[in-house]
Amino acid sequence: MLVDLDERFDASAGAAARERIERAGYALSEGRGAADRTLAWIDDAFGGAWSSEAKNGRNIVVSNDGAPVAFATFDPAEMRYAWLRGVATHDDVCVFGPFGVDPRFRGNGIGASLLIAALVSMRDRGARRALIAAAGEDVVPYYERVVGARVAERFDLGSF
Repeated sequence: MLVDLDERFDASAGAAARERIERAGYALSEGRGAADRTLAWIDDAFGGAWSSEAKNGRNIVVSNDGAPVAFATFDPAEMRYAWLRGVATHDDVCVFGPFGVDPRFRGNGIGASLLIAALVSMRDRGARRALIAAAGEDVVPYYERVVGARVAERFDLGSF
């Protein structure tokens, strides 16, 4: 899926998204890589290879009482997945994902605010479009609704 990082993702949108998260009682941190505690939580909460992508990418982590409850990774380094050979190679595109909110903390808006904050950060770093890589069909409506994403490429994952 592709998101145009236009004026909807300017600095004021990022500030508003971060403020919503903080007003709800959560803390945010941003940086390259992630702490071991966060990587272990990602493995525990979501399984799969997401922690390796978070380790090699830039992350915004939302915490509650010092424990991670949501994260967004973007600009992962050294990822060689087959689905990163198309739109992801364009100079104005930054790869977004993985992205997750602990199931116990869903439904309160922090996920949407975190998503917006991450896209704003990507735009601030010079990206003009964000590629939400390998999004499953079950999350397509979420990305369409929250950030106006559109399907840019389709892959048969069984062929990789």
